[in-house]
Amino acid sequence: LKKLKNSKNRAVRCFHEVTMKQYIYADNAATTRLDEDAFDAMKPFLLDYYGNASQPYSFSMRGRRALKEARMAIASCIGALPEEIFFTSGGSEADAGCSDGAAI
Repeated sequence: LKKLKNSKNRAVRCFHEVTMKQYIYADNAATTRLDEDAFDAMKPFLLDYYGNASQPYSFSMRGRRALKEARMAIASCIGALPEEIFFTSGGSEADAGCSDGAAI
C-alpha cells in the first residue's frame, strides 16, 4: 500500500495495487463484485438504453421488455408466476418490501 495525500492533507490509503485475490473481502452485504456475465448482460442498459423501464415513453421500451423477459425466466426457473417476481435496488428495499408484505 502506498499513502497519498488528498486535498484536505489527510493520508489516504491507496488500494489500487492490491487485487481481489490477495485478500478476503468480508463485506459482501454492503457491496459485492458484479459477475462478469451479469455485467455483460446489463451493459447495454447502463450505457445506451437507460430509460426508466417503469415509464411509458418509447426510450424505456427496451428496458421494460428486458425486465419482463428476466421476470419470466426467473419465474420459470423457480416455479413461480412472473407477477410474483420483484426486482429491488438492494437489500434494504427488499427487506422493507418483505416486512410491508407480511404486515398486510
